[in-house]
Amino acid sequence: MTRQKKLSIILAGVSFVALSVAVNPVRAADRVISSPLDYLVIDDDVEGDLIVDADITGGFEKDKHYGIEVTDGAVIEGDLINNAIVTAYDTDVSKNADAYATGILIHEGALIEGALGNNGTISGYAQAQSEDKNGSADAEAHGIAFEIGAEDAAADVYNEAGGLISAEAYATAAGSANAHAGGVYQGLDGDTSAANVENDGVISAYASAIVNDTDKKPPKPDSIAPLVVPKLSADAS
Repeated sequence: MTRQKKLSIILAGVSFVALSVAVNPVRAADRVISSPLDYLVIDDDVEGDLIVDADITGGFEKDKHYGIEVTDGAVIEGDLINNAIVTAYDTDVSKNADAYATGILIHEGALIEGALGNNGTISGYAQAQSEDKNGSADAEAHGIAFEIGAEDAAADVYNEAGGLISAEAYATAAGSANAHAGGVYQGLDGDTSAANVENDGVISAYASAIVNDTDKKPPKPDSIAPLVVPKLSADAS
């Protein structure tokens, strides 16, 4: 198996310089995910690349509404490369419903020193529905989310040809409803931090917030339709 490695820098959001392109085999220091998982937590350092070759579906465990979480100061010294399907979902039907889902989440002091490359599918799906006439619903979904506060941090994402990154968020309530969806969210806090996205595939996001009539009963969580991402033409913006 081969992997493609690219590095870019954005300065002040106005320009970028391509530095290198290389193709290398899997190294002994790389960590390869070859068996399907419900979710994956990386909370220790990875000396090489983290390569995902098997599907990961987040949402089966309570409070684990992500596919891959890189956290607790973990450092991936190479790239995070997805060659499979990484999905996350969260549904909440309650008085004050709150749903949050992210396909790949990098936060709490964690870093990817290389880049996040996608050759497969990364998606997040969140649906919140209040069952109370005065209730609220909040839904937030991301395909990929970086929440990094370190200096000199970088958040580089490469969505290769054929790759899909998507997010869908739905909120329905009689009191108040809020929904937010982002294909790629890059939150960096540092004077010299840089974020970059290069897209040769499809990145999509959809959010819907509706204040409705509470006379209609909300659907049960197990009857909510699964994520269905529409196919977009190659020239879609």
